[in-house]
Amino acid sequence: IFPNLETSTHCVGYTWQDGTDSDLFKGNGLYDISLRNTVNKGYYKSIPGAPLCACIEQMPIVEKADCRQVSAGQVKYTFSHDAATGQISGITSVNIQYEDCAND
Repeated sequence: IFPNLETSTHCVGYTWQDGTDSDLFKGNGLYDISLRNTVNKGYYKSIPGAPLCACIEQMPIVEKADCRQVSAGQVKYTFSHDAATGQISGITSVNIQYEDCAND
């Protein structure tokens, strides 16, 4: 498409299954591939004429793409009460793991 401008490209997608942890934390999966994983590997630009991030229907055809998935541990809820003010606060925490998809 662009003579003498070919460079290495890297394509990554992510997957989730409805009703699972991967569905609940799919926004975290998007973060993993679009910002954290991409920046850590030095990938900063999109393919000319293609979006940096989009649904599969909008992406160009590629020969090979990596895949990432999200899994999560148990969600922990912590609540505290300030007797002086009557204020109640809560914190939600979970351990999230990012990993390569299985090569099925």
